[in-house]
Amino acid sequence: WQPNLAAGSYRGSYDRGHQLPSADRTATRELNLQTFYATNMTPQLNRLNQDMWANLEAKVRAQICSDTLYVVVGCYYGDDTWVLKDACNWGETSSKSKDCLMPTARYKLVMRTKSGSTGKPIWECTADEVMAIGFWFPQSFTGEKLNSLPPLADYIYPVADIERMIGGEFEFFPLAPEGVKNSCNISDWPGLSSIAGKPSGKGMTTENFTSVGKVSW
Repeated sequence: WQPNLAAGSYRGSYDRGHQLPSADRTATRELNLQTFYATNMTPQLNRLNQDMWANLEAKVRAQICSDTLYVVVGCYYGDDTWVLKDACNWGETSSKSKDCLMPTARYKLVMRTKSGSTGKPIWECTADEVMAIGFWFPQSFTGEKLNSLPPLADYIYPVADIERMIGGEFEFFPLAPEGVKNSCNISDWPGLSSIAGKPSGKGMTTENFTSVGKVSW
């Protein structure tokens, strides 16, 4: 079941990006509706949201196994001066528009056992039984126009690196075996490696517009 939100969808450079995907909660109408609460949405560049992020959500969902699949999604706010008006009036700003602090990055972290069927809680597993990986997507005004997004491989980091990138404010997966968060291997994740591509070496910008253009979210 999917609600019909076409009439109220944002237009412009940014979407209301879901943290918890709608497709992850389809068992009941009420569960699905909860994914459309404002508390589950953050400003997300529409090209990223509708392309790479959507593909990543689907591939992460395919990692569900008999053991627990752990997923953490969040935003990083690294620039207190990056404020835009919300476009709540059919994609346009209005007298009701409010200032919105924009996230400078979004991240997704994933962890599970390699076999997916150990039958053990994560804290009873050894490091060689567990795998973890992180994805870090910058959002910032670069002024560069892109014909396409860089490959997913440009955005892959160990979980520990992403912990450091957000200033050590959070400790993710605290019960993970020693060393699991310090490395990542995309080949351990067949579904993810199939869409990762190869690192481009061209940086990780996700912008496709200029800061002098009309921008709202």
